[in-house]
This record gives sequence, structure tokens and C-alpha cells, in this order.
Amino acid sequence: MKASMEPIYDQRVTETLAGLMEGKTRKELAETFELANWRSLDTYLRRKGFTWDSHNQTYIPAVTKADTILDELESGAPFKAEMIIKRFEEMGDDSDPRTIAREFGLKITGSWVNTWKVSSYCGILERKTMS
Repeated sequence: MKASMEPIYDQRVTETLAGLMEGKTRKELAETFELANWRSLDTYLRRKGFTWDSHNQTYIPAVTKADTILDELESGAPFKAEMIIKRFEEMGDDSDPRTIAREFGLKITGSWVNTWKVSSYCGILERKTMS
């Protein structure tokens, strides 16, 4: 397992992050730096301690991503259950259990609640809502 390193903010890293915030693509930035392609830019940033965040379309310090994953694993709940709980929290009052179940690939039958009970999702949800 690789030891995580602190990110190094040099001029190219700073310009890349600023360019991404302006809406430029990795391909455009690679051309600006006269690199062969966007993969060269990606390799450079990974060596400087960054990782690509596809959700936000930018680079983030690799340490941040690793810390987030470790925090999720230390929660004690099964990972898929934790993701479902977070989805309920994100949706708030508008949460529809059937929609969330479909998002996570759970089969929806006439007895979908029983499936969740067997899989212990309901118990986890009850504990989360009580706290």
C-alpha cells in the first residue's frame, strides 16, 4: 500500500486548478502546457499528490479522498447501507424509498420492505433516525 503524500502546489498545479475552476477541460489545459495529451497532465498531478474527482470535475488532494473513504469505513455500518442512509438524508422530506431502492439496484417487489429488513437496512435506518 502506498504511503499518502501531502500535495505539492507548484505553478503548473495552481494553474491547472484555476483553469478547471474557469471551466476549461483537461485536454485544453494539456494543450496550454504543451503536453502530449490530458493523460500526461493527469500523471503529473497524481505525482504531485492529487487525484481526479469525477463528481466535481477537478483535482483534489489524494489525502482528502483517502480520509473520506476511511471515515466511511469506520462508521461501522455496511458500506451500501451507509450510502443508502446518506441518500435518504440528502433527499430529506422528499425521499421516496422505492426510488432510492432502484438507485442502489435493490429489487422492488410487493414485499420490498421485507427484503430491506432481511438485509438489516431497516434496523440501520431506525438507529440513524433515532440518534
